[in-house]
Amino acid sequence: LSCDLEALETNIVFVDVDASLGEAEAFCRQLEDEGVLAEALDPTRIRFVTHLDCSAEMVDRATEITASIIDKVHAHAT
Repeated sequence: LSCDLEALETNIVFVDVDASLGEAEAFCRQLEDEGVLAEALDPTRIRFVTHLDCSAEMVDRATEITASIIDKVHAHAT
């Protein structure tokens, strides 16, 4: 996944999905299976949104889950 960190100004984070991870919709389903909600905007772009009730720990956990899914996809590809 990649993200333009300089463009982050709000609680909305847009990320681009590398082709090696499959399509954004499938990646979002994997996230949802692990309790992380995100929206596929098109085949290569995902939107994450936090809100007032999201703690720093929750964001860290969502990041860990996302990284874990990336690791699993890459492990299956080799």
